[in-house]
Amino acid sequence: MENFTVREIASALDVTPRWIRKRATKESWVPVSSDDNDTSVVKYNYHTLPEDIKSTLKTHYVSLRSIEERATQAANFEIERDKLAQERSKAVHSDTSELINLDDRTKAALLIVKYARSSITESGKISSFKCFVDAYNSKSVELNESVYKVIPKLSNRTLQRWEKAYEKNGIEGLKANYGKNKGKGKIDSTSEMYRYCVALIHQFPHIKGQRLAELLKMEFGGKYPTPSPSSCRDWLRKWKDENKTTFLSLMDASGWQNKHMAAFGSRSAGVERINQLWEFDSTPADVMLTDGRYSIIGVIDVFTRRVKVVLKPTSNAEGIALLIRNTILDWGIPEVARTDNGADYCSAHIFAIWDALGIHNQITNPYSGWEKPFIERFFRTFSHGIAEMLSGYIGHNVSDREKINARLTFAQRLIERREKGADRVALDVSISSTDFEKFI
Repeated sequence: MENFTVREIASALDVTPRWIRKRATKESWVPVSSDDNDTSVVKYNYHTLPEDIKSTLKTHYVSLRSIEERATQAANFEIERDKLAQERSKAVHSDTSELINLDDRTKAALLIVKYARSSITESGKISSFKCFVDAYNSKSVELNESVYKVIPKLSNRTLQRWEKAYEKNGIEGLKANYGKNKGKGKIDSTSEMYRYCVALIHQFPHIKGQRLAELLKMEFGGKYPTPSPSSCRDWLRKWKDENKTTFLSLMDASGWQNKHMAAFGSRSAGVERINQLWEFDSTPADVMLTDGRYSIIGVIDVFTRRVKVVLKPTSNAEGIALLIRNTILDWGIPEVARTDNGADYCSAHIFAIWDALGIHNQITNPYSGWEKPFIERFFRTFSHGIAEMLSGYIGHNVSDREKINARLTFAQRLIERREKGADRVALDVSISSTDFEKFI
């Protein structure tokens, strides 16, 4: 029976002793006890080793019968390995100037390629690269830890690709060439298909990659090669990233106006006197009153910024006419009255008032609140700065209302839910419409 030390096995396999120790631990190799009670040298019995190790040992030591011959062979192996390591280090660090101004990934790839090249033995490049990859993945290669952080794992295919690219193009061949196919995809390279996809996004902003691929196949299947669903998903993701403001305007027009719409100058630049321009608008009050929820109908004189409001269950022509009457009695007659195009402000009753009093009526474009910013700002200030502090505040939207409702305990919800028509929001409703109007 023959016993082999770790160094002898490493010499036969042309790997480092550390690699052998790691494999022995991983595969639970059983060492043999030493006859001379020397536990410092670990040995393994030939017959207990894995088949690939046994085959290599048999081939390597077929002519080395004695212990002395094996010891000499191991010593020569260590001498050759030390010499090879010195040559490798010299080759790798022979020109450090080429590492300047390189990113971490390119530096790591360059060092790996140089180490791999210097480890090529008589067994050939492929076999040597395979051994190098195994040693690298077990962290037996003496490289800086920063290299392992950038490239924790290595494959034969990657190493061969890097080596080929380095031989052909030098360091440039190792640089990550991200975005090299930008604009060369099936959608981007076909203008007709690109315009069709953009039109679909404008019409259906929520469209998914699977549906887009199906529509492209139906529309261009016999004319152009169409992309796969995964390619369509990637294209949609890229288009949305590159056109964030456009996509936001499609998904949330109000959000786009609030975040990205440009504003220049001042809306009051041409207003030079009192009662030159009044702005009218209506909004539901975010406060629940003892006699229900009311709407606020308001007007502001742009020059003086003075405001007058009336409170009505709903915004209608009767309420607007009352506000016009009260305001004219206090302020006088305006030159221009700016309103939106709502049915209450464009009713025959209100138009008759403007005509009778000789007031010019400016009607803003639909959904264009920025065209009457002063009354909008008043409502915003009141709703977010004052109404939130009042008893009976119900929130600005459904989300706020749900948060207020969550303040109720589970028992309170059950009790109030049994009361038909009861408002299940945690409110302290104590203000009447008369008191609220006086407060405003």
